Amino acid sequence: FPRFAPWRNHLTHPDGSLQLRFGHDHRWYGYESDPGADDWWPRAAPDADPVSALEALLAGDSVPDTSGTDPLYVR
Repeated sequence: FPRFAPWRNHLTHPDGSLQLRFGHDHRWYGYESDPGADDWWPRAAPDADPVSALEALLAGDSVPDTSGTDPLYVR
């Protein structure tokens, strides 16, 4: 895996297009952005393990529809 740059609760990919964020629920969330842009969109299911969250993000796993099934999941 490439070396991610840490800042607060974020780990950002060197090219600036992928990011993992650590949530208050102790899970990692995958986000995606256009390089150089400030807009980020959730792109993968959250996971307690940052490597699993990154693998889901790289695989293109989409954010699940959790319409009330997981009280800890915050969209």
